[in-house]
Amino acid sequence: MAPRFSEHFGLELSQAELDFVDIELEGDLPLFVDPYALSIYPGEWYEECHALLIHFFSLLLSRIRSGDHARATEMLGHLSEPNDTRLGLSKGKPSGRGIGPKYATDFYDKIVASRAAQTGQLTDISDCELMIEGVGSDRISDMTINIIRSKLLEYTQNQCAVWGVPVQQVPSGLCWDADREGWVNSFTRLPVYKGSTIVLVPRIAVRYRSVIDHEQYYNGFVLNYLQAEHLSANTSLVKVLKNEKRVVYKKDLKVVFPLKKDNISEFAEKKPKTLEKYKAHAKAHDRAITPEGIESRHSAPKEIRYDDMGAKLRSIPSGREHADEFHNVIVGALETIFSPDLMNPKKEERIHDGRKRIDIVFDNSCVIGFFHSLHVLHRIHCPFIFVECKNYQSDMGNPEFDQLTGRFSKRRGQFGLLVCRDKGEAKACAARCKDVMNDDRGVVLVLDDNDIINLLDMRARLTRDQINDHMSKLLRDVMM
Repeated sequence: MAPRFSEHFGLELSQAELDFVDIELEGDLPLFVDPYALSIYPGEWYEECHALLIHFFSLLLSRIRSGDHARATEMLGHLSEPNDTRLGLSKGKPSGRGIGPKYATDFYDKIVASRAAQTGQLTDISDCELMIEGVGSDRISDMTINIIRSKLLEYTQNQCAVWGVPVQQVPSGLCWDADREGWVNSFTRLPVYKGSTIVLVPRIAVRYRSVIDHEQYYNGFVLNYLQAEHLSANTSLVKVLKNEKRVVYKKDLKVVFPLKKDNISEFAEKKPKTLEKYKAHAKAHDRAITPEGIESRHSAPKEIRYDDMGAKLRSIPSGREHADEFHNVIVGALETIFSPDLMNPKKEERIHDGRKRIDIVFDNSCVIGFFHSLHVLHRIHCPFIFVECKNYQSDMGNPEFDQLTGRFSKRRGQFGLLVCRDKGEAKACAARCKDVMNDDRGVVLVLDDNDIINLLDMRARLTRDQINDHMSKLLRDVMM
């Protein structure tokens, strides 16, 4: 059986502990990177990905509408097969479809001929799934991966630094450069398996299918609207039942208004508010895939055992000589507990046998819950969440708090977690947290082994509200 990324590089971590999709290295995992998902999460990384997609597609449409066939097809021709992410529908050896030179002219012609491009309904890459024939989740995903490749390379390097995965100097592959308005190639450092490069993808960026989906829009919004319209106009499609109830059957509507992307584009042009409502509905109901959901896509799914994570934490002796081990377990535990609210952990400084200071920073991508309320309700600026790990039992003193708050700034954020083995005397710990807040140095919460294990248990029982409540109580104890 082909190994997964985590197995090949000896990480000994479950999917829940990893921020990225734990891909199979000799085949594609049937998951797709979704551009709409990239637009709905806050955070610098997501905003920069979204900006690349907007720039690329806006420039592409501009060149198409101005009749610049050569430069438009050149843009499309470099959306080649992104085999190194190991995501998509290929069987056996990864073989992404992408666009590629042989598809570029065909895709260009489809956009030019589409009603959506002519009327201005085509505004971003997600709309291609709705309105361009022959473009589905797999091709949208391949296009997206190519356009945001530079950000995925950066992400891969960050994750390899966090987990100590070896990287090699390799060609970067073509990356879209918004400043140059073109594709550029250079060298970068990536993990390699059997001579092939590996590019990692954040798991909260992938979906089973496109968030914006033409079949869902057609069945759930277009046909519903047409039902009401025909009932109101009392057309020949209206049937009267024995109980005198008037109905219009969707099967009849599908005959007079079949599922075709040009039909969808025409309807969206005439009823733009319906499309707006659909996109708002899709955004509101979209959810990141759980680690268990990702496991279900593997050829050999694995059970995620949350109690094993707690046991692993308990087994680590306290002391500096075990600081590296403690630190890695905590990063995985926090990822497990708080994803998708926190993502993309980055190691600020490397560990040297536990003697050197460690800082971990998570991006705050929370759209609802504790880390969202920090900013919205409590006015605590926190685009990044800082974490300091201390593998010892004694009370946390001023040096430990000072070390963490020294990372705070008005730009980076003013909230952090100090993680230790035992808080010691609860009142003394709370008093130090209050001192930090009262001195206007930010806000620090302390988590110890008991907190982490309790939070892992809540995550195992899928009680996210309890996780938010636990964190909110810790905050109230400091603020009140």
